[in-house]
Amino acid sequence: MLESGIRMINLKNGFKLFKNKYGIMLILALLMTCSVCFAATNINTCTITITGTYNYDSYAKNATYTIVDPATGRSLVEKVDYSKEYVDNVNAGTNTAKIVFTGRRNYTGSVTKTFTINKRTLNVVPNSNQSKLTGSVDPDFKFTYNNNVDIEYPEFTGKLSRVAGEAAGNYNILKGTLAMKDHGLFKASNYNLVVNETIPFKIEDKDCLTLEFTVPAGATLTLPIPPRPLNDFIVSWGDSQSDYATTEGFIKHTYTDAGTYTVRVSGRVEVFGFLNDAEVAETGMYKNYYSYCNYLTKIVSFGNIKAERLGFSKCKNLAGTIPTRTGFDSLISVENMFNGCEKLTGSIPTGFFKNLIGINSAKNVFKGCKSLTGSLEATLFEGCSRIRTFEGAFSGCIKITGSIPENLFKDSIEATSFDSTFYGMTRLSGAIPSNLFKRNTIVHSFAQTFGNCSSLTSVPEDIFEANTLATNYYRTFYYCRGFTEIPIKIFTQNRVREISNSETILDDYNGTFQNCTGITYLESDLFLFGYKMFAGCSSLQEILLIHPAQIGDGAFRDCNNLKTIKVSKEKLYEIGENAFYYSGTNPNKRITYINKDNEVLLNFAWDANRRAIDITPPKGFVEIVSPTYPYTNTRNVVLHIDVEDEVSNKNDIKIAILNDNMYEAETSRSLETYRQALETARAILATLGNTPEDLERKAALEQQIDELTQKIHDIEMGEMPSDALVWENFVEDKDWVLSVDDGVKAVYVYFKDEMGNISNFVQEF
Repeated sequence: MLESGIRMINLKNGFKLFKNKYGIMLILALLMTCSVCFAATNINTCTITITGTYNYDSYAKNATYTIVDPATGRSLVEKVDYSKEYVDNVNAGTNTAKIVFTGRRNYTGSVTKTFTINKRTLNVVPNSNQSKLTGSVDPDFKFTYNNNVDIEYPEFTGKLSRVAGEAAGNYNILKGTLAMKDHGLFKASNYNLVVNETIPFKIEDKDCLTLEFTVPAGATLTLPIPPRPLNDFIVSWGDSQSDYATTEGFIKHTYTDAGTYTVRVSGRVEVFGFLNDAEVAETGMYKNYYSYCNYLTKIVSFGNIKAERLGFSKCKNLAGTIPTRTGFDSLISVENMFNGCEKLTGSIPTGFFKNLIGINSAKNVFKGCKSLTGSLEATLFEGCSRIRTFEGAFSGCIKITGSIPENLFKDSIEATSFDSTFYGMTRLSGAIPSNLFKRNTIVHSFAQTFGNCSSLTSVPEDIFEANTLATNYYRTFYYCRGFTEIPIKIFTQNRVREISNSETILDDYNGTFQNCTGITYLESDLFLFGYKMFAGCSSLQEILLIHPAQIGDGAFRDCNNLKTIKVSKEKLYEIGENAFYYSGTNPNKRITYINKDNEVLLNFAWDANRRAIDITPPKGFVEIVSPTYPYTNTRNVVLHIDVEDEVSNKNDIKIAILNDNMYEAETSRSLETYRQALETARAILATLGNTPEDLERKAALEQQIDELTQKIHDIEMGEMPSDALVWENFVEDKDWVLSVDDGVKAVYVYFKDEMGNISNFVQEF
């Protein structure tokens, strides 16, 4: 018992202090009882092991560890033997993340351990298909990156580089000076920058032919480069693939994915593109070639491709403008270069063929380019001295406007043909320049040169003065409705021909001014007027013929307003059939004339102007008017049909029409029918005797056999018998279906006039 009034005060280390009322301090040692007594251990003597790998992901990392007391071998227990605290355990760093362990109960002190948080890999992948042309400056290489933590977006300094070299070829893209820097939540120290250095950068020959193709997935593109011994080229397909030339077959490539690809051809190819259907047929390239045509969507550049012939014929999806050229020095022909490229736009580049002295043909070079605009310029063919034909060169370029430059063909002194050169250019305007053909002195044909140029206003008298060798003026000014008059002395060479050549000359001037509906008065000293030379000039009212020797068949046919014919006193030898045939609606309208002492005029049947007996079959033609050219693999079409007959009006003409399949089927059916009938007749004939009845029957059978034999022969020669055809009234436009298979199609049209004369017209498309 403690003395009354003594207070006990607890002290450390098991001692207690007692104080009595007198202030006397007593210290009593309390005897502590225990079964085992331990001394306290400092935790820093324990073995602490941290295991595991830790990668940066923006989250705090809790490490895996063990703590073992080496004196006892016991593993310490958190919250019993120690407590812990993490420091800097979010960001990457080598041994920068910390764990502070503090002892408890039997453990004293504290200890700090570190562990590593590895940097995250930021992957940089250069974009594929990056390229430049030789001699140009390298671009800043584009790239994508991945594996960054969400919401952490890097910022970059420096740039990628590439393996050194400037020759055409592939050069791997390298890391260069590209580096990261902090940006918002992104800390560069948390990442390792790793660049995929296997992606090639392509340096391509600046002189290559560069084209764009738009292809569906899985499409095979076959380039129209026929195998030739001198071919030496490389093709870059635009999808990191390339091929060297082969002389064993047409080079081709299959695309895995749909898309638009830039294809480059560099080096030498003797021929790129086909110039006509015959070459396509010859090589068996039908489907492959037309697939190429459909896939080609743009010409990026021509470069200086070494080719003798370069063509994009029938590329109906080729759009955009025609690039300027930098080469073409090896070309020997531009025939059909853009034939049928109806989606090309813009103007023809200035001087596009200038000084290409090697080219010998410009046939159909821009034919059917109905979306080209602008005007023709004088230097287009400047220096092209060896071009021999301009046939169809601008035919169907319906949006090209303005006048024709008088120097357009001045250097092409070897030209022999201008057939259909401007045919259908309905927006050409103004007068035809008098010097247009002045230097083309060996031309032999101007057939349809200005046909259907309906906005041209006049033709000069001396337009053909230098072309003394020309022999063909078939429809030269057909449908030039803007003409109001024709020069008196046009066609000097016509006036000096000998009458012994009149038949040839009449052919030369077939339809020369046909359907020039703006002409109201004609004064001419032509020697001969060809077949249908002024037919259809429906506004023509009066003609004065100064030196006529012969007027060909139908020369003024369907000039329905013609009232007066004046003929000089010189001898008029002949007026052809239906020269002035009138097909108007007023049956009382008649032509009046002077010079009644002219025997030929007096004997001409002005009132009826038709043959009493008609033995001449009609003349007809057929063309596709819809869809417009090109019409490859188009089955449903609209046919335009026209027919002419010396006696019968169109309304009295009957027609029968077949396609390839119908013709073959009808031919086979008719041949089988007639052959069976022939076998039957011969079999019966063999059984007959010599009685009068048999002899009479023999005669009928022999005549039948002769008729059947003739019919079989006619069919075998391509003439379908009339009784095998289904006749219908003439129509100008008719919906029609071509046969199914690829290749050239044929339409067989038969015409029958009132007298039963039949002609056939076969048109291939």
